[in-house]
Amino acid sequence: MLRKQTTLGDLYRQIKSLLSPYWRILLASFIFIFILFVLSIVRRCKESNPPKEKSVERLSVDYQCVFKGSYSKCFADDNLLHLEAARGLQAIPFKKNLTEKELSSLALIESNPFYKVDRLTHSIPYLVPEAKKLLDYIGEDFNIALQKRGIPSYRIIVTSLTRTEEQQQKLSKRNVNATTESSHSYGTTFDISWSRFDKVHSSEADISDAILKKVLASILQQYQKAHRCYIKHEKKQACFHITTIKSSSSK
Repeated sequence: MLRKQTTLGDLYRQIKSLLSPYWRILLASFIFIFILFVLSIVRRCKESNPPKEKSVERLSVDYQCVFKGSYSKCFADDNLLHLEAARGLQAIPFKKNLTEKELSSLALIESNPFYKVDRLTHSIPYLVPEAKKLLDYIGEDFNIALQKRGIPSYRIIVTSLTRTEEQQQKLSKRNVNATTESSHSYGTTFDISWSRFDKVHSSEADISDAILKKVLASILQQYQKAHRCYIKHEKKQACFHITTIKSSSSK
């Protein structure tokens, strides 16, 4: 008796009949795996392409310039000016916890050879790229100014960065001097301490904070006069409150 020859069509039908009860599950599993694969590719692309820093022209700084005058009078740019500049760079303030999309538009701020990021209690370590570039320039110029004057190396200390509106509201409840609306909420503003500086080499001579503050002020005033930023000398917070102004090259 001859055995019936199995054709490819018969084999296909047999396999189909075996899998028919499970085809919906298999299809759903395939689609799920495909979606995960696509999402992993998108995430890798984002991680490999951090926000590009805007091309901000470096200021030609006079490192021997001596600051003269009153800190409170020279650095007296009010909150309205800071808010105006902030909105010029970032139209909408950050409300609460930043989304992945919002974070992707900001630059991470970390301690480096030119500045130290303090322990942040009411802000997060991010700035818009233009503000990060300004902070980098100020930190580097302060370091160079110390070298030019034969002063041991110190780093400036960044005490506050981007503060969401939710964080700002909580702060204003605890601190009556804190404004309800702040340029910090736009990611354009940072605070630099004028009462504390980070000594780089412990073996070198100690320099008073008053001298270091004067050197820092000489750098900041040049950026202020060049219309690169607005600055407020904060007495109670013991810091320079600095907001980046949109440069012509980034317009």
